[in-house]
Amino acid sequence: MMLCLAMGFFDCVHSGHRKIISACAEYAHKLGCKCAVHTFEDSEGLLRSMPVYDSVRREELLVSAGAELVICDIFNEKMRNTSGKDFLDYLTSKYEISAFFCGYDYTFGKNASCGAQFLLDYATHNNKKCFILPPLEADGQKVSATRIRELLLGGEIEKANDLLVHPYYLKGKIIHGRGVGSTFGIPTANLECNGFLPKNGVYKTAFFADGRAYPSVTNIGTKPTFGDGTISVETLVLGFDGDLYGKEVEIEFYKYIRPIKKFGSAEELKLQILNDTKEALC
Repeated sequence: MMLCLAMGFFDCVHSGHRKIISACAEYAHKLGCKCAVHTFEDSEGLLRSMPVYDSVRREELLVSAGAELVICDIFNEKMRNTSGKDFLDYLTSKYEISAFFCGYDYTFGKNASCGAQFLLDYATHNNKKCFILPPLEADGQKVSATRIRELLLGGEIEKANDLLVHPYYLKGKIIHGRGVGSTFGIPTANLECNGFLPKNGVYKTAFFADGRAYPSVTNIGTKPTFGDGTISVETLVLGFDGDLYGKEVEIEFYKYIRPIKKFGSAEELKLQILNDTKEALC
């Protein structure tokens, strides 16, 4: 099958990434080709910054953005030291590629030494099309994964979500926590989660389990009231009645409510959590 291939890492699949994929999908449709996206899985942690989303979540978002095929290569030492030409030779020998799409700032190859112009020259030399998309701006700033990472780390979830299109979310399995919340009438669900997390604090969220969505309040960070300094993702799910342990769930983030705070007693914390739930239901 002939492919039109969008090139990039596509960390967090923001609105700028979606513009590239949309252009690729539109052109592929005209040619009767399949819209494909190339990305990497950084399983060895070789990238300079931690991706906002792992490869599994990125694939979900890439498909929702219009990709019919996601090609995900492992970013290991061998790949990191592959020249730009050898990388493109590898792709064109493995797949029938009619056209390439990328952003103006796309880089690839050893030491990120190759860019969009190199891709264009390579495509032209090999009788293929290449389309380079200009930057997308919002509020006078370039939409980028770096900008979104800064917003998330600053607790500016609403601004980050505007650039992400799909709300920032976490996905994982519910595990057993310390069970402290149950002792004072506020049982919570603890998410098994590794990787990038936004700013520590309490958030208005939505909790998705068994095909249903529930309003929720999610705490990311420590639990200083109980002397627990470990970082965790703990969610109070409103209106849910049942056993969540072992279930795969998804949590979407909508608003930063407040920072983590040490309370004088469990009762004070309980009253604050009740206030947090009121804000989450607004």
